Amino acid sequence: MTINGDLQNVKKEDPDERRKLWKAAIKVPMYTVAVGPIMVGTASAFCAFGTVSIFKFIAFVLCAVGIIAWLNLTNDVFDSDTGIDVNKRESVVNLLGGTRSARNTVLCIANILLLVSLVGLAVICVRSTEHSWKFDFTPLYIILICVFL
Repeated sequence: MTINGDLQNVKKEDPDERRKLWKAAIKVPMYTVAVGPIMVGTASAFCAFGTVSIFKFIAFVLCAVGIIAWLNLTNDVFDSDTGIDVNKRESVVNLLGGTRSARNTVLCIANILLLVSLVGLAVICVRSTEHSWKFDFTPLYIILICVFL
């Protein structure tokens, strides 16, 4: 039986199995790679300065999770393009039907996640002082270098 046939059976017969496949496709443990360093950095900043911006912390975590989600989704698209995921039931592209349209939808969602995350990082980089707004490019440069590596 083909992967599409298996997925059709999962769609019709077992919502619990489908939920398990989506959970495997999302790869929740992978997001600790984004959250852990931000938590450590925030704790260090709090110890050093006695204060942190909760808004910036939450925004940074959400942006980092968005970038990891982009990475995960574009990897699924690449694997779909190369045919390596043809029998992988927990591939997001396969869960959406394994068609060219599903592949394009996943890629579109991934790119939107990346764009929103990068805009969010740019917002984080803006600092306001009493008399002016300043933009510190350093965090954005570091993230962009990591994204393009």
